[in-house]
This record gives sequence, structure tokens and C-alpha cells, in this order.
Amino acid sequence: MIENSYWPRFDEQRINIKALWNDIAGDVVKEKDLFYLATFDWTKGEKTLNFLSDEGVNNGLALNELIQGIEKPKNDGRKHQSTEIYAALREGISFLQQQKQSDSSAYAIVLFSSEFNNIFNNSQTKSDVIVEARKAGIPIYTVRYSYSDKYDLKDVSNATYGKHFIRNELSNEAIKNGINGIKNDVQGTDYSLTFSSLFPANSDFRTVKLQLSNEDEISLNYQSPNRWLFLWKNPIYRFSSILILILVLTLLIWTIKLQKKKRLQEKLALEKIKEDTEKSIQESEHQQATKEAERELILKQEQLQKLEEELTKAFRQLPRRPTLVAQNGETFEITSPFFTIGRSEQCSLQLDNPTLSKKHAGIYFNCLPNELVATNTRNFYLVDLDSTNGTLLNTKRALTIHAPHENHQQVSVLNNNDLIQLGELSFTFLV
Repeated sequence: MIENSYWPRFDEQRINIKALWNDIAGDVVKEKDLFYLATFDWTKGEKTLNFLSDEGVNNGLALNELIQGIEKPKNDGRKHQSTEIYAALREGISFLQQQKQSDSSAYAIVLFSSEFNNIFNNSQTKSDVIVEARKAGIPIYTVRYSYSDKYDLKDVSNATYGKHFIRNELSNEAIKNGINGIKNDVQGTDYSLTFSSLFPANSDFRTVKLQLSNEDEISLNYQSPNRWLFLWKNPIYRFSSILILILVLTLLIWTIKLQKKKRLQEKLALEKIKEDTEKSIQESEHQQATKEAERELILKQEQLQKLEEELTKAFRQLPRRPTLVAQNGETFEITSPFFTIGRSEQCSLQLDNPTLSKKHAGIYFNCLPNELVATNTRNFYLVDLDSTNGTLLNTKRALTIHAPHENHQQVSVLNNNDLIQLGELSFTFLV
């Protein structure tokens, strides 16, 4: 059965069907086969099917000539695109029932359709087709040409023990094999049954296993029960075995839990040892670092004390001590090699002025700040001690306690009559 209509969407389907049968007709039609070919579209009068031959065709060439001769119908003035697939299927079932002569023949319907049907006709339903096909024992095979997913003939195929093919997903070879398989699907397969026993038969109960293999052979394996199966049939032995199994499982679970607990305790002990070891190492390293720092501090203090003694001795050998002369004429004598100026009582020269920092500046004799070695130059250096308002020497920024000495050494050496500015205070250095 081939769906055929004058609508343009059927043109490609018609060409495809002709090309398909031109390729497979010779391999599909066998000596004892009989094909009745019919097309269908819209019900005209009482019939929907249009048989292309009054008699069945049992020759592939003749069948292909009928299919190649299918022409596009003329427009008969209809206003819609529906086709009578269900009506055509029911007519096909009725026609095959009339052709049946014996139950040894296999009958089936092969439908080629795009499945767009029965929009305006609710008198023919899918259920009617399925019921009639199953009563008649006629499976329906459907080849779908995709046009719309609104109707699905797959249900009809499955419910009538046929098969459903989607044309654009299958090759010509697959369609040919599907049609050639209709006879086997309908008529079934003969099987041979062989029986062999591995043990002598007896009156005891036995196990029989029946299996259908991929080679379409049925094998029957017979096995007599052994002594363990007899014991299992005895309730006393069976329940005793179950009880022993439960006890063994309980003992096994208990043993596993003890092992896990033991491993956990060992793991915790190892972690504790590791933690104590790391802590001991850290404490030892800390003590060693502390001792090293103390040694460095003592060494630095000794170097500083030695430097102070050396500088003090050299300072006392000066022919006269340098002085600072303030703006108001007040004079301050520099009394030590490390002479500090600021608001703090710890400074060598304490001046109560808000523009001064607590430790504002220092005058170093024969050494540079942060160095524990004498310069042997017998120079005085002006050093800013990170003051807030800064220290100037002859209007230039003086050497700071943290600055590289090379960048400020020239401007930080004090000479006679140099002008020193500390905040808003000014002094003249005399030597």
C-alpha cells in the first residue's frame, strides 16, 4: 500500500519509493510470494484503495513496472491535505481476509506513508485498525516518510506484531531485509531440542535449565542434586547452617571493628608522637635562636662599649670642645661623642620647644650612625633621629639615622660656623 496524492509534498516521496523498489524488487519477490499493489489517497465513493493489478504479482520485474508506472493524481478540487490511511488499512485487512485459502500461508500489509491523515475523518481510528488486524492475524509493517509527527503509525505496527521503519534513517538494504523478514516473523521458526544428562537420573529432585541461545537452538541441561543439596533440604541442617553463618559473620564483623579501633589508636599515637616531636624541635630551634640573639646583643653591646671608650678617649684629647650658639646668643657645649638634642630628659641637650621631637637630632664624633667602627677622621656628623619637622645643615637636609651614608655624608659633616636648623630653632656650630 503506497500513499499517493497530488499535493507537492508527495512528489519527493513518490520519487523515493520508485528508486527504492527499482533497487530491491528483484531481491524481495521470491518464487512463492504474491504481491497485491494498491495506492490510496482520499475516499472516492465506497473504496479508498486503488489496486494497480487485478491479480497478485509473483515476479520482481513485474512488480517494479507497476510501481514505476504510478503517476501523480490530478487535483480533484479538495480543500485539505488529509489522507485516509486508517480507512485504507481496514480495506487492506478485509481484502487479505478474502484472499486467505489456508492457514499455512502468511499474510501481511506493508504501508509506505508520510503519516499525515484523518484530520477531518473521525470515523476511522487507530484502535479500529488494530482490533481488526489482530482478529485477522495480519501484521502491519509501516515505512515512514517523515513529514509530520502528528500521527504515529509505530503504535499500529507494534500492536499488530509488525515492524516500523523510518525511511530517512535506513538504507535500501535495511528496508529490503525488513520486508524479507516478514515470512519468518509471521510463520515462526522451527527449533530442535536436545537433552543430555551429566549425571545418572534418580528419584531425587533435580534442577532443569532451559535457555535459548543466539543461534536459535534450545539447550536443556539436567543435573542431579549433590549431598549438600540434600542436607539443605533438611530443616535442622538448614537452620543450623544459617545460625552458624550468622555467628561467623558476627565474629567477622566484631574482629574487623577491633582491627579498625586498633589501627585508629595506633594512628592517633603516631600523630601524638609526631606532634610532640615537632613541638620539641620548634622549642629547640626557638631556644637556639634566642641564645643566638642574646650572643649577638652581647657582642654588639661589647662593640658599642669599646667604641664609646675609644671615642671618649679621642674626644677628651681634643684641644677644645665644640659649642652650639643659639639665636639668642646662648651657648651649649658638646660634652660627649654621642650628643643628642630634643625635648626628652634622656637627651644630652634638653630644649622645651614644641617644634622639636623627643629625640630630634644628634651630633656624632668620629663615627657614623648605626656603625660600630670609628671613622678615624675626627669629624663631627649631624644626624637627624627621624624627627617630625626635620633637620637642616646649611639649608640642606641632614643625614638621617636610616639613610645610606654615601648620599648625605658631605652635607652632614659639621664645619666651623655651620648653621644647624632644628624645627624653628637655629644654632651655629663652633669648633
